[in-house]
Amino acid sequence: LQVEARRNLTGRRLRTGRACRMREVLQDVYADGRTPSEAWVRLHRLCSWVMHSGLEPMKDFARMVRRRFAEIVACFGHPYANAVLEGADGVIRNVKRRARGFRDMDHSAAMIYLACGGLDLKAVTTT
Repeated sequence: LQVEARRNLTGRRLRTGRACRMREVLQDVYADGRTPSEAWVRLHRLCSWVMHSGLEPMKDFARMVRRRFAEIVACFGHPYANAVLEGADGVIRNVKRRARGFRDMDHSAAMIYLACGGLDLKAVTTT
């Protein structure tokens, strides 16, 4: 249903259809870009197309990409994200917020290790 609606938009040469196609090309660049040089070429072509499209919101996007072009292309050479670190930071902030301060750093470190360690304390029983 969505594919048919998208074809209908693109076939009628509507601005929405062109913007949708530009978004799809950007997704393809991200999904298929294997090297920084390949990504550089494809992003450069995309920005050129967008700047000549007459779609002002898309032109704003292309200007933003051009301002950050080197950083965006560098991501293709190092496809690593810091999502794991951001998740751990969120857990640590939550521990600090729940505790509202610890008496010393040892207690703080113990609670952080306990929260981030993923231990199943229900399995531990006292005898």
